[in-house]
Amino acid sequence: VHVRHEELPGEARQGDFAAEVQKARAQLKSDEFLNLDSILEEVMHKLVILPLREHLYGLFVDYYSQSGDIQLIVEKVRSTAGRSPAAFGIKGNVIPPSATAMRQIATLFVRLQEAELPLVKLDLLLAAVSAIFEGTTCLNGQQLSADDFLPVLVMVVAHCGFVGAEIEAEYMWGLLQPSLLSGEAGYYLTALCSAVHVLKNFKFNEQEGGTSTLDWDSSTMPNCSSVLRVIIPDEYNGSIQTRTLPIRPHTTTKEVCRIIAHKARITNAQDYGLFKLIDGEETLLHDTECPQDVRMTAKGKHFMIAYKRIDAKIAWPTVTPNTATVAGSNATTNTVHSTTAATTTNTSLSNHTIATASDNQLKV
Repeated sequence: VHVRHEELPGEARQGDFAAEVQKARAQLKSDEFLNLDSILEEVMHKLVILPLREHLYGLFVDYYSQSGDIQLIVEKVRSTAGRSPAAFGIKGNVIPPSATAMRQIATLFVRLQEAELPLVKLDLLLAAVSAIFEGTTCLNGQQLSADDFLPVLVMVVAHCGFVGAEIEAEYMWGLLQPSLLSGEAGYYLTALCSAVHVLKNFKFNEQEGGTSTLDWDSSTMPNCSSVLRVIIPDEYNGSIQTRTLPIRPHTTTKEVCRIIAHKARITNAQDYGLFKLIDGEETLLHDTECPQDVRMTAKGKHFMIAYKRIDAKIAWPTVTPNTATVAGSNATTNTVHSTTAATTTNTSLSNHTIATASDNQLKV
């Protein structure tokens, strides 16, 4: 983008900006602040992104059309739109959004696609996520866990016909400031990417009676590059929790650790690491390694990915732990007891809290 020199803000313009900032500061309450980075980013989006919006979308459409991804997601949405919750691997104690709630979510997705600014798109995505949580009921009275949320999201994307989800997700990933995507917003944007990849790449397993389901516990699930199953030892009671994380393809170990530490509210994340377990032998993964790529090199062996304190001494089980539910401090988990337990860990998952791009928090 070429900008003529005379169009650049001069000292007068800079002085006006500084004066406006001082005026706004004078109106702030004692517990408020101005996020100048966010303000300037929004201004740059309006000046640079808006004129290029149609061109950028054209590039995305050309790329995903040539790769066959658009045709694939359209085909998968068409073939799965009328399927029952069980077909998406949603557990029997989870009741997904009703038809009325689904229409409201679909409207948010439409508004997301029509929005021009990436920040507005992100807020609309988080509004849709909130609507999903509000519209989903757990018969056990607990909050919807992260493991249960992902199958529901896959169903919502299919039933709402959100075929542009991948393009919208990549558009936001590429244009939003990374700091905005380091918390809940980034997690749920990743979950959207993961849901699309799951929908595109997984075949439904035929069951008795001619029905078919998406089996999240099958041995084929870990082969998806957008889903990572991680086991996490609870050092207090000597048990293991299994979590299914939504990730983007080629996500590094450093990013996976950041996601887990954020969801688990771990304040001493530097003391934890991601390990590969091959036939019970653990090896610490380097920050730049990709866990999904590492998994592919261990074909034919008993392989697991574990997240634990680096100094914790643990004798791992020789069988794969049962899948457990995730997130929510009151979550119930299926556990497999290990042979040893170390010191107590004080970390636990907190209740779901979704933050908007403007840093306002909405609890669901």
